[in-house]
Amino acid sequence: MYECNLIDDENIIRLQQLTKALEFEGIVHRAGSQEILELEMVQGTSYMVGLYKTPVIAVARNYASRACKFPKHVHEEWELLIVYQGEMNLSVGGEMINLKAKEFYYIEPGTEHEAFFPAETWFLAITMPASKDWPDGG
Repeated sequence: MYECNLIDDENIIRLQQLTKALEFEGIVHRAGSQEILELEMVQGTSYMVGLYKTPVIAVARNYASRACKFPKHVHEEWELLIVYQGEMNLSVGGEMINLKAKEFYYIEPGTEHEAFFPAETWFLAITMPASKDWPDGG
């Protein structure tokens, strides 16, 4: 497992600027040419916008409501989670990790993980290689 690390203020601001055009409210299925997916959660609400996808890498912007809980899951891709607003509590292979804005965490392939969000949270999720059905369902 990798330890969480800090991202400097300049890069957090850049991440926010690069994704600001993708802001949305409520349940929306299209925002321009972008498809917004509402994800099935144990509790709460989460939305995802696929930003980029090639066979090598996939990048999605995610929103999770306060008290949202992602279900336990496992996948065969590396996953990098970058929190740039809010807070995420991860359970990764039984270990608890707390990520706040400017922090990121790598999850190794085949590792069971889940997440809980004590506050409204925006984060990027990057998988390497890209999963066949993520982030665009196709």
